[in-house]
Amino acid sequence: MKKSIIIAILILQLVLLPVQVFAASYYGCASAAINADNTFCDTPTGSCTGNNPQTAATVLAGTHTLFANGCTITIPKNVTITAAKLSNKDDGGAMVDGGQFTVATTGWDSPTTILANLETGGTTGAALAVTGNGNLNPVLTLGAVGSPITITGGSANGMYGVSIGHTVGTVAVYANSTGGSNSTAYGCYWGNTGPGSYTGNATGATAPGFFNNAGANITLTGNATGSNSASTGEGVRSNSTGIVTIVGNIIAGTRSVGANGAIAWNPGASNYVTYPNGTAVFVGLPPAAGSVLTTANIISSTDGSVTAGTFDEAARNTDPGIANVKSGTTYKIQNSDLTGTMSATGGGSGAWSF
Repeated sequence: MKKSIIIAILILQLVLLPVQVFAASYYGCASAAINADNTFCDTPTGSCTGNNPQTAATVLAGTHTLFANGCTITIPKNVTITAAKLSNKDDGGAMVDGGQFTVATTGWDSPTTILANLETGGTTGAALAVTGNGNLNPVLTLGAVGSPITITGGSANGMYGVSIGHTVGTVAVYANSTGGSNSTAYGCYWGNTGPGSYTGNATGATAPGFFNNAGANITLTGNATGSNSASTGEGVRSNSTGIVTIVGNIIAGTRSVGANGAIAWNPGASNYVTYPNGTAVFVGLPPAAGSVLTTANIISSTDGSVTAGTFDEAARNTDPGIANVKSGTTYKIQNSDLTGTMSATGGGSGAWSF
């Protein structure tokens, strides 16, 4: 075979090889928009400084980790940001802990989507801070249906994975959140009156995985799991007038309950609640006095296992037994007034602790 033909074949093979985009880390070196050229550098030299500024196309190729590195980096409307992770944590070398990614929705007429895990450090607050009153539904989406992101709290007071503080418009979150190693380093912090939804699990560590401190009512579709290491680490804590409605399981850890505070539970047929020490309990908010018991789940988990049963409208004349209904709860079966006798130990200190 002629030399020229061999060379031509080799060149063609190189051209046809799949293009591989390798994961890299980039560091904030200018307080500017995330999708602007020269906002990130490939080598940090200090707080919000670095060498070798990069183009936005390179930085946002979808597989890279982006560090704030002391910069305030804004995320504008009408974009989809795809990255492995957005972080304001110190990852070593010449970079610094701190800085922040911010979203301010005021005046927005087009929504934004962020497809990146969120991780915070221990210096200057949430990795991602959301504010504003852009009146869209949704105005911001974190994660995607079937592709939840991970949100992780930090190591100091107020170091949230994400702080959601908008007042108007809805924020849709598809994520699994975990609390940090400080008691107020929440994974996902909902801190204002703006409504929204959360789809995914919330797991406590030293801090709760999800913390509601707002007047907004939030629906959390997923499991709330308490901490095995700290009594302050509920899966979900609701600390204000806003109610968190949990559609899923509420699972106690060995040190903390699954959910605490202004909590409503809206279970499906297979959902359950466990308490510390595996106490058998009546599961569900108690019915109003004298009402027909239309929905209940009964669990028994003395050895940590769970057996769930249902009791619905179609079977309303089947008595679950007063020993399986919370003490003091009255209900009617075939026009007979009955009162539950079950008592449960364990739990937390809030208005409702599961």
